[in-house]
Amino acid sequence: MNKKVISFASWLLGLLSLAACNKTEDVLSKIEYVPFQMEKDGRWGMVSLDGEILYEDEFDSQPTFAVNGRFAVKNSNGMWEIYATEKPPRKIGEEYVSVSSFGPGVALVTRGKNKGIEMIDRDGNVKCALNEVVGKSVDAAMPLYFMRGANLYFSPFVVFRVDKKVGCMDAEGHVVIPPEYSWITFSGKYLMAFKERNLAKMDRDYVESLFSLGGYITEDGDTLRTCVFDRTGNRIRAFTTVGESMTGWFSDEIIYVGKYTDEKFRCELRTPDNEVLLKLPSGVIPMPAFSILGDKFVFLDENSGHFGLMNMAGDMLIRDKYGEMMAASDNLYVVARDDDDYNLVDEKDNPVGNMTFKSVMFCGDRKILVEEEENSYCFIDHAGRKTGDKTFYNVDVVSSGLSMVVESDYIDLTGLLDTLNIRKDGIDKFSLQMSAMECAQQTYKKDCSDYENTSSISTLRCLKSCWMELAVSFPEDVCQTGITFAPDWYGNYQEVYGDKFTTTRPECVVLSFMNTGKLKGKADLLLEAAKPYIKKLGKRVTRDEDNVLICELGSGRVAAVLKNKNENNVILYIGAVDRFFELMEAANGE
Repeated sequence: MNKKVISFASWLLGLLSLAACNKTEDVLSKIEYVPFQMEKDGRWGMVSLDGEILYEDEFDSQPTFAVNGRFAVKNSNGMWEIYATEKPPRKIGEEYVSVSSFGPGVALVTRGKNKGIEMIDRDGNVKCALNEVVGKSVDAAMPLYFMRGANLYFSPFVVFRVDKKVGCMDAEGHVVIPPEYSWITFSGKYLMAFKERNLAKMDRDYVESLFSLGGYITEDGDTLRTCVFDRTGNRIRAFTTVGESMTGWFSDEIIYVGKYTDEKFRCELRTPDNEVLLKLPSGVIPMPAFSILGDKFVFLDENSGHFGLMNMAGDMLIRDKYGEMMAASDNLYVVARDDDDYNLVDEKDNPVGNMTFKSVMFCGDRKILVEEEENSYCFIDHAGRKTGDKTFYNVDVVSSGLSMVVESDYIDLTGLLDTLNIRKDGIDKFSLQMSAMECAQQTYKKDCSDYENTSSISTLRCLKSCWMELAVSFPEDVCQTGITFAPDWYGNYQEVYGDKFTTTRPECVVLSFMNTGKLKGKADLLLEAAKPYIKKLGKRVTRDEDNVLICELGSGRVAAVLKNKNENNVILYIGAVDRFFELMEAANGE
């Protein structure tokens, strides 16, 4: 069940369809213009969801969709620029490494290497830095959006992630829900936060699929704690589900909860106070993220694998017969029979118009943008008739390069180095005073036989979302085969061959930062940040250059930090001076 639902969610996310047919408590933001090409491989323009062309052949690169009068496009340097939807387009703010949409009325941006996420207003002014608001490093953030019918709305909230936990803030930068949850969704009226037993499961694709669902799917055996909040962050209700389950918003004020009982999946519709409103037949899954209009909603029958239409009284209006189905507007549905083309039907399953098409891209208040032929798009009205004679190409928001998620590459380098406990006799878990057996106990390979024919012991470390390799080297093989004498059953001593750890001490401890994740491309910054830690260990600095700093420790040992030109990463070293120069020669060919 899970894979099928998530797959359909990912497909629908590509549509990003908009029509204001399910009114929410507040006026929420929606997409205003989308990018297109008037000629294949031509320049880019922008067109509204009802066919009004704002620009034609205006940009070399594909713009993002426009919301709240703003959109973005990459320049020739690969940096994002923001424009107002005016004629001609007016540039706003600066150049950005990454940028979100202006769905909440603000956008999330990052500027330059090792910069955190900032929130800017529609004029490009910085409202706040998320790290400062939260008091911790924010790894990622995105505008909180949700779907009703085939419609996407932007809420006035931003979801942010800190240490694999998620919180929520408003468009003014005030934290509404602290980062203590697995995920947060919005109904148009209420917020819902999910706390799963295992918070480490989140990954980007999974998260974006969940967003379009407006809910949360757990794995087998998980316990899911669900909390409902009002728009100011006051908790209204909390409840728990156990086992494989699906929980989310059905409408502005209705929750759906699905759970396997006796190997059959059963869903219920509930109030935010957890009062049951409707129990659905076994295997029937409501699809609120795709289609709910008034008291009618699209459902998926898990038994047949097809979609149909029901109402809140539990009456089946259209049986489960379609391979795909979603609402386009009030009493108008886009349907397809398995691999067939799409067409329109009403709530009684009567055909609307006689036009078929390959896919639906956007639904406006009066028109629908459809793919008539492969990569050839046109507008039709709600009666299913083609309007106008213009053909559009490459109408594809997803490939415009704008991700809903803005990720920060900021890392507190000083804080990272502080956690490594850099000292005269070691780094982090390893020390020059430790035995080989003691070093092995700090890794997941603890047996002597794991270290045959090697003179080093190493382990991978992940600290503050940064990966590194920590290694200790010995002057001889770590694992040695020796002969001992042990008594047999009769008390006679016999020779016994066996492995044992060497008793010699390490020659050096080496920590190599990996040029990946948040440390990617930051070797120079990390080198300069590490130099003071090395300087305070030594009696005197013997070498201080662009790519290396060496401090003498005495007794033939040095403390050093080295930039590896081959791998573009940084290495910390404590140990024998001759071994360090061997390492430096291997790293930089000196």
